Amino acid sequence: MQMWSDEAEVKVDYDPSANAAAITFAAFPKVGTLTDIPVFENGELTAILTFVDGKLIQLQLLDAQTQLPAEMMPSRRLPDDLLPPE
Repeated sequence: MQMWSDEAEVKVDYDPSANAAAITFAAFPKVGTLTDIPVFENGELTAILTFVDGKLIQLQLLDAQTQLPAEMMPSRRLPDDLLPPE
């Protein structure tokens, strides 16, 4: 994943039960004006952009498996202790 600077971090959280992902570009500040902008495609809500004081903080994708490239999807591999025995 490409970074803007050494300090920039992009975090991707995925909820498989909802098939939704949140891509967070910066920590949410404790104060500021929060604005959510819904994004519709063909009349269906597909994403939500979240800004704080005019700066993009988070992008929520509501059909993540379709909207995210495979390399950005968090790993779905189970830890070894949760895998069924062979």
